[in-house]
Amino acid sequence: MAYRFGNAQHLGARQQQQDAFGFSDPADEAFAAHGGFLAVVADGMGGLVHGDAASRAAVRGFLQCYRSKTDTEPVSRALDRAIRAANLDVTTLASSLGQSGEMGTTLIAAVLRGGELYWTSSGDSAIYLLRDGEITLLNAQHVYARILDERAARGEISTEQALGDPQRDALTSHLGQAELAEIDLSLHPFFLQPGDMLLLASDGLYKTLPERDIAALAAGASDVQALCESLVATVLSRQRKGQDNVTVVALAFGPPAPAAPPPAPPARDRAREALTAMASPEPAAPAPIPRPSLAAQELATRATAEARLATLAPPRKAKLWMILVPALLFAAIVATAAFFAWRRTPAPRPGDGDEKAPGSTRFNTDHLPPSRPDSPGTEQPPLEFEPLQPGALEPKPAAPATPPAPAPAAAPEKKRP
Repeated sequence: MAYRFGNAQHLGARQQQQDAFGFSDPADEAFAAHGGFLAVVADGMGGLVHGDAASRAAVRGFLQCYRSKTDTEPVSRALDRAIRAANLDVTTLASSLGQSGEMGTTLIAAVLRGGELYWTSSGDSAIYLLRDGEITLLNAQHVYARILDERAARGEISTEQALGDPQRDALTSHLGQAELAEIDLSLHPFFLQPGDMLLLASDGLYKTLPERDIAALAAGASDVQALCESLVATVLSRQRKGQDNVTVVALAFGPPAPAAPPPAPPARDRAREALTAMASPEPAAPAPIPRPSLAAQELATRATAEARLATLAPPRKAKLWMILVPALLFAAIVATAAFFAWRRTPAPRPGDGDEKAPGSTRFNTDHLPPSRPDSPGTEQPPLEFEPLQPGALEPKPAAPATPPAPAPAAAPEKKRP
């Protein structure tokens, strides 16, 4: 099926154009049979040096790498390989200019093959789907605002703090890093419907025009080139101070929309047509049964996943209380049982041997020497001896520790005459 595409770009209020875009060759039917039709948009980072060179190197490297896709390689794998090759080209260019880590660019790429859509992105450029007058953002935005909103949904910070953070628009991933922090890649095809239109745009578009205004301009547009030019002209008409570079690429799937119906005939002709229809009524064709498309199903799946992410915190709190409450109840039961068991234990009575009353302290004094009678504050009980029985021998006194001194010799006793 043929594709229709258009593009428009403007410098805005900047001094340099740092946006770049490109397409694969639509005339190469052999490659388009398995590789589809590719569109790439890169937005060089104005806060870093050589943003224009970074965006052009990324687009050129992406197109060259994707061109090497074989007929057996899946489109999603070829896109992943191409965005990593483009990142390597940007880092190599920065190194050659002596600006390692100081060059960067965002990148978005989309492939249409038959009725299938594949995409990949890194940064904050946008891929929009326009269907039946509604607009849907397909790719993830790698900005700090997404992290802040997730924290607010979990209750970690307030909504006011998330919306008022000065770093809300800071990029969390972009080309020019040694390793890409984040890549949004569609692993499975997104199925399109006839009349669907894609918009690949740098942030210079959607930061000036709200999504509802973009959808209103795209509603009923059949000329994709005229739509791109109208979007860029509307952005410039807003005269936003410091307007960033703006780039828009449009891809349309299916034949052009039918032309507008001719003006209604006069009232008398409408009355004549009504009478003719009443005279020969024709059976009305049965209305087709609406059936959700795979594209709508994939959008609903993404919305369900985001809703589940916002409700992660409450189940964790519920599980924590489910564990704490039984544990506290069990501890209270054990403490109560121990208290009643202690109350039922009989108190010891005096003279019960070596038993001691609960709560008392007993000291072992067997290893201490006997107290001296003459030590102050010590009273010794009087010693009591039993009388010796007749014939019993008195105990001999213990030998003194030291021999007694010799007694002086007695004078010789004089004999009496």
